[in-house]
Amino acid sequence: MIIIAGTPSCPAALTISDRYLNDRTVATQGQGRFAVIDGWNCSWPYLPDRSHADSYLQCVDPTGNAVKIGD
Repeated sequence: MIIIAGTPSCPAALTISDRYLNDRTVATQGQGRFAVIDGWNCSWPYLPDRSHADSYLQCVDPTGNAVKIGD
């Protein structure tokens, strides 16, 4: 996990990232793997200058703090 915006709480971001990847009760929706976990919006976004396959997962909290999950 890498912080890409703001100053999120690392323990909270790690917990959200772990739940997004491993918690079977978290239902992701669509090709973007959209999910809301404790107010954080997680997804597999389309990013400029990257194919979707070369993108990474990310989670953003309600105040705009964001973390990147993966490469």
